[in-house]
Amino acid sequence: MARIIVIALTVIAGAASAQDAGESAGYVLAPGEGESLGPGRIIMASPRTGTQGGVLMFSSIPAGFKTSFHIHQIADEFFYIISGNGAAEFGGESHSIGPGYFIFVPAGGEHKLSVTDNEPMEVLSFFDQPGFDDWFREAHERFFSKSLPLTLEDCNEIGAKYNHVCVRD
Repeated sequence: MARIIVIALTVIAGAASAQDAGESAGYVLAPGEGESLGPGRIIMASPRTGTQGGVLMFSSIPAGFKTSFHIHQIADEFFYIISGNGAAEFGGESHSIGPGYFIFVPAGGEHKLSVTDNEPMEVLSFFDQPGFDDWFREAHERFFSKSLPLTLEDCNEIGAKYNHVCVRD
């Protein structure tokens, strides 16, 4: 996993720019470091840390969890599965996924991710445009940190600010 994170951070740091100096000094994070949004979710790179827009996040997704079908209107999303098993649904098809799997969802692509194991699934996800870090920050602050359910209406209220549309369960 460390090699994957270093590769991802190298790619992001190469495209990053510091907000004041016009260049990023880059950085290295040890396991578990970054902007924690609570148990199991860490923003590792974002415009707040010097990228020009890309967002990299580590998530430990609990057993049995599933997202709603949703669309990122302006950003491509990339997933790399570190551990655990699940399903990725998009394009009218469901794909079994597990360690080592890579998933690409283009901007505008309706998709859903679920964990099918009795164990968490660890995932690196990357968005090539800014804003999705802020969606996760707001959703965490208002719902996830309080163990409140995030309804489709809530998801779309937050999503309207960040080009994110929740479609259906």
